[in-house]
Amino acid sequence: MLRNLFKRNRIQLNGLFTGHYVGAGQLYVTVFNRIPNMIFIPELNTSLAFAHVRDNYRNDVLKLHQHNYFEHKDSQVYFNNSIFILKEMRMVELTDVYAQILYKPGDFVWANKILRELVEFRVTPEPVQKINRIIGFARDNDAN
Repeated sequence: MLRNLFKRNRIQLNGLFTGHYVGAGQLYVTVFNRIPNMIFIPELNTSLAFAHVRDNYRNDVLKLHQHNYFEHKDSQVYFNNSIFILKEMRMVELTDVYAQILYKPGDFVWANKILRELVEFRVTPEPVQKINRIIGFARDNDAN
């Protein structure tokens, strides 16, 4: 019994809390004890993506972890990060502008399916307006 006390698997929390919330990759390793495959999807309306995952994968969600913040202007609570832990060693992280799909090696069919569903919520970034800047001294020609 005492011998097994020192062989117990200890959770390493050093890299789990990165930035202002939990790192999804480290959480995956902590929960499933495996290194995941990952797909990164930028430029998403993650509010719509959140509703989609919540509604369409309702029966697969084991846990939902969130980092929320309170906005004083409209007295509302919004999410920064949401991490859905799903059955069959799957995970979906949604932040304010991107999503990550974490899955076990060999589960590419499912990952590709949810990828195709989430890219429907793409937000096109606003084009950057070009500003003409004057370098050097600019003066009015009538000043001479």
